[in-house]
Amino acid sequence: MSLVLAACGSGSGSHAPDGASGSAGAEVRFSYQADWANHLGCASISSYQIQFGAIPTPVSFNIDTTTGAPGSYKTVDGRTYRDADVLHIYTCSDGTDHQNYGRFGIDLPFASSKRYTVTLAGAAATYVEDP
Repeated sequence: MSLVLAACGSGSGSHAPDGASGSAGAEVRFSYQADWANHLGCASISSYQIQFGAIPTPVSFNIDTTTGAPGSYKTVDGRTYRDADVLHIYTCSDGTDHQNYGRFGIDLPFASSKRYTVTLAGAAATYVEDP
């Protein structure tokens, strides 16, 4: 099942769908496609990091903008992340640096003990639950 991606940050009071309070994690990885740069307002991207607010420690993903292959899994809290609370830090090929929230478009429910691949492509990110 493919859905449009979202994210949410700390202080939302949200819980994982199974009722957990975030004590169990969800494993997440990202796959970057070149056309995502247009969505971010760049011809291309030279560096890209996504930061999820997590309790007690935020989790950062360095996004490989060269291969298109999924990166490594990292564990985030098993809960819903509001899109407006996920920070995107990137540098366009022209050298301009950006820090923006809310680039996915919807909230992303990461269920505890599940694995997800998030694809950054086109005008909206998508995600699938991995086996």
